[in-house]
Amino acid sequence: MRQEALAQLPEELAKIGYKPKRPDQTLEYAYDDWCVAQMAKALGKEVDFQKFMKRAVFYHNIWDAQLGFFRSRAADGSWLEFPDPTVIDETYVYEATMWQWRWFVLHDIPGLIKLCGGREGFVEQLDNFFSNDLYNQGNQPDLQAPFLFNYAGAPWLTQKWVHKILAEPMVQKYGTHDFLPEPSAGRIFTNQPKGYLLEMDDDCGCMAAWYVLAAIGLFQVTPGLPVYQIVSPLFEKVTLKLDERFYPGSTFTIKANNLSDKNIYIQSAHLNGNEYNKPWIWHQDIVNGGTMVYEMGPVPNKSWGCNHRVAPF
Repeated sequence: MRQEALAQLPEELAKIGYKPKRPDQTLEYAYDDWCVAQMAKALGKEVDFQKFMKRAVFYHNIWDAQLGFFRSRAADGSWLEFPDPTVIDETYVYEATMWQWRWFVLHDIPGLIKLCGGREGFVEQLDNFFSNDLYNQGNQPDLQAPFLFNYAGAPWLTQKWVHKILAEPMVQKYGTHDFLPEPSAGRIFTNQPKGYLLEMDDDCGCMAAWYVLAAIGLFQVTPGLPVYQIVSPLFEKVTLKLDERFYPGSTFTIKANNLSDKNIYIQSAHLNGNEYNKPWIWHQDIVNGGTMVYEMGPVPNKSWGCNHRVAPF
């Protein structure tokens, strides 16, 4: 019965362009279809590539422009009720609020920015999301959110919020399926035996991997696209040892000069001695080996990394 339902799902999606009642699954399927499209492209399957790329933008079909949120729709196209977007109401979405699912367009962030009214509106809305304690580090649906400022010309806000998540007290109101019994107002990650936030959902080591990547200053928002978002590292020096059986380089080193608890903002960057002004880096540039050097400071440099707002898409 389950196999039959799964077999019918692509036909249903292709016919109406979304999964009825489930905006969360529609968003996930859109990303999955994008991934299939990339595989088809690599295999030279142009027809399949075009087919799945069209399905990858089905997330547009569940965007309610009046509300400014993704929203549940019935099979006949009518909008269904919209729950309080700050509450985990699992009537239509799983393990997250409508606010937390709002940022789940991993494969087309420029498209999401456009839906949100453009760069300035997107940055303002995303910053308010964090400022009002709506972010949930304890579960997966919005883990990419703090890195999305990089795409909208405000990488200093990615630096601010990622550092806060990693190393500062931060209010967390949400658990896996509901609010926490009492909001947490301390460190999310600690060096204690129980080092995670209460109810943190560390599926397959997800949160540990998130912490490691963010702490060294690299994060892959879009699995399937070989690029990492750049953020301030927690360490003055990190050296990645590359397996020379597979990669042309031997090591990739990240240095953060003048790093301190207050000097958390990237002022400038140099890759292998050359000025670097992008808030992201290709995987190939890392595995080729070399050194990235940041000069750090206590106030945001709002001119660094701001001229590549939609790259590398």
